[in-house]
Amino acid sequence: MTAKELIDKLSEVAPDTEIVGGMWNGRVDTYTVMDKLHVFQYDQIYADFYGTPGAFDDKMLQIRSKDVVYIGSMFESYDSRVVAD
Repeated sequence: MTAKELIDKLSEVAPDTEIVGGMWNGRVDTYTVMDKLHVFQYDQIYADFYGTPGAFDDKMLQIRSKDVVYIGSMFESYDSRVVAD
């Protein structure tokens, strides 16, 4: 997904609309509130994917933008029992 695609979709909702995403809670796939965002230069994280081949990594290695945006959740930090399994 590009920033333009995200902006286009977000422009369809009210500015105070919460953002949720998916999360494995140790038992099932569930939802979590997205509560952190970081902008990185792709070069800063590129090396993290070298040597760990997989379908996800292959897609990451195809990125050609200078910057990448990470949207994540603090889900596992709120209650460690949820992901203890």
